[in-house]
Order: sequence, then structure tokens, then C-alpha cells
Amino acid sequence: MSRYRITLKPIGSFFFSSEKSFKYIGDEEENINYFSRSNRFPQQTSILGMMRKEILKIKELYSEDWNYSKKVEEVNKYIGKSGFSITKNNDFGVIKEISPVFIKRGQDILMNIPKDYNNDYAEYMPFEFGLKVKDINGKEINILSNFIAKNYNENYFLNLTNGNIIDKDAVFTEDTQIGITRDNEGKTKENAFYKIIKYRLESEKKDKNMLINYFVLDAEIDNCIKIDDDYTNIVSLGGEKSLFNIKIEKIDDRIENIVENHLKKIHDNIVNDNYLNSRKYNYKVICISDVYTDKELLENNDYAIREYCDFRYRVESNNKINKNNYKKGFASYGSRFSFIERGSVIFTNNVENILNKINSHKNLCKIGYNKVVVIKEGNKNE
Repeated sequence: MSRYRITLKPIGSFFFSSEKSFKYIGDEEENINYFSRSNRFPQQTSILGMMRKEILKIKELYSEDWNYSKKVEEVNKYIGKSGFSITKNNDFGVIKEISPVFIKRGQDILMNIPKDYNNDYAEYMPFEFGLKVKDINGKEINILSNFIAKNYNENYFLNLTNGNIIDKDAVFTEDTQIGITRDNEGKTKENAFYKIIKYRLESEKKDKNMLINYFVLDAEIDNCIKIDDDYTNIVSLGGEKSLFNIKIEKIDDRIENIVENHLKKIHDNIVNDNYLNSRKYNYKVICISDVYTDKELLENNDYAIREYCDFRYRVESNNKINKNNYKKGFASYGSRFSFIERGSVIFTNNVENILNKINSHKNLCKIGYNKVVVIKEGNKNE
């Protein structure tokens, strides 16, 4: 098994569809809403699809018309027999594991700011604990002082290298497109005006050097396939014909380990006594990806600061190989799921219970969901 670092640099603006952006009606892709906003990060299932397609290109098996009837065995060997499923066993051929997607900024790695960040500080400083309340079952739990959810501003990224806070506008800029949908004959459709907000990744000049933001992730791939050193190509990812320069290089480290080590170092370097002495839980669990569990995560006196996001993936039909129409290989979008959003924070004294629930969804873990970092908390003065 070999591990590869994959970088994706957008060529212009990009659009990553969300649950409310688009749907398929027959053979056409139509807007559900007049207004659609891109997600900032691609869905991990989209990353998986991009990687499967690139593997086929590397092995010179890719067909523009998606007709693989004469090379089914080879295709199945390298990318697996079917698409992603939360509940069914998944086999993606040589692709064994994918990490979450992060932002690379020069030599630094950025992640969504943990949601316990007290934005009165220029560097990452969590809110202090100081209040005790009763939950709906009458049990007492400790919660953060001065944290007001409606006032919370999560539009920041955490630079894991130095602990600095970076505003989202220094990473992403909006690119607005207003237009009207036309049919195949070029005629204007009725009530078809739309507004789409795409994103671009910003660049910044610092000390005569240009800091370029781009997406980065890892993939673990079977050694039966050889990927050339510093492999490059142009790939399509997301909607609106979004294009990216992809680079794949072999590595020895793991980006998830890098993120974990930096997060722990940042917490170890916190010297605010008020915060350190206020901690009431033994563990803090930080979601570095979106997280799904079919059971309630919190038990007993657990406490969390979390937001939710929608997740849906395409369900393959029995007619997977369909010449000239890739979309007909899918029956529909599957059921909608509610995921805990990346950056959410869980406080607990029973971390094994939390991790067992998160790690039980092995299919999601395999493609870069359900990834967390556990910070050992507790009162340092005890």
C-alpha cells in the first residue's frame, strides 16, 4: 500500500453542489432554486468519484461514453464494482482510503476553526467553562461561559502551523453569476432566471512570496497500480464545469496525523489560567470532517457545540453501464442524512463511547468522513 498527497488548484471559480442546489429531472439538470450558493469544500463522495475516474485514466481504461461493457473485469479490479453506499459493503478497487479535504496555504495547513473558539482573541482561544445547567432530563451539565450561539462567528480558519486565525475572505472570495437557462435549442425557458454564487481560492503576497491557497488531501492506494512521480492532470470536480489542476505525489506521512499533532500542540501551548482552571471535561473531541452517526452521540453529562449539514449521494441503478448517458447509471439521489459539521466540538468524560459510535460507520471513515481529533483535557492544576 502507498500513500499519496493530492493537491487541487482551481482553474478559475468553482461550484460544489449542496443538497439545495440542483436536482435531475429526466436527462436534464435543473435548478431547484433561483439562488444557489456553492459549498466551500467538495463532498467526499465527489472526491471519490474524481479519484476513480483518474485511476481509469492512469490505466488507460477511461471511456468518454462510459461504456465499459467490454472491459468490466479490469474496471472492477481498479475502481470496484459499485459506487458509495452508507449501508452496503464498499469496494473501490485500488483506492483503500481517502482523507478529509483541507486547505494548504503556502507550507501551512488550514482547517475550519473549532466551534468553541472565543473570537475576542486574535489566536485560537477556547471559551471558558463556568456555568452549570440542567438538561431536559434534569441532569446537570457544564457549559461555556459567555457563549451566545446567535453571536458566534464561524467565518474563520485556523492555521495549524502557528495557531493564527485567518478570515474566510483571505481564503475564499465569492464569484457571482446571474443568467437565464436555455433549452437545447437555445431558446429561453420560462421563469428560468438564476443567481449562482461560486468561489475562488485567494492568493496573498507575503515577504515577496505569493501564498497560494489550494485544496489538499491524502489517498491510500494499492501498490498494484503505479502512479508516476509528480503526476499532474486537469480534472473536473463539482458543478458548473469546475476545473482543477491535480498533482499526485507519493509521501510517507499522513495529513490526518499532521492535523492532529498541530491541534494538540496548539492546545498544549494555551497558557490562559482562567481557561485552564475552568475545564470540566476529561476530553474534547474536534470534528476535522463532517461526522454522521445514526445514534445520539451525547450521553450522560456530555456537552457539544455543533452545527448540522445535509448529505445525500447518488444511488446506482441496476443499469450501471449505460452507453452515452452517464446520469442514467443512477436511479436517483439517495435518502438525505444530517451530518455534524466539521469544526464541531464535543466535550465528554467517556471518549470511548463517542469514538465507538463515530467509527462504527466504516464506509464513511473510508472516504474521509467521521474523522475527529481527541484532545485530553481535565484541569492541569489537579
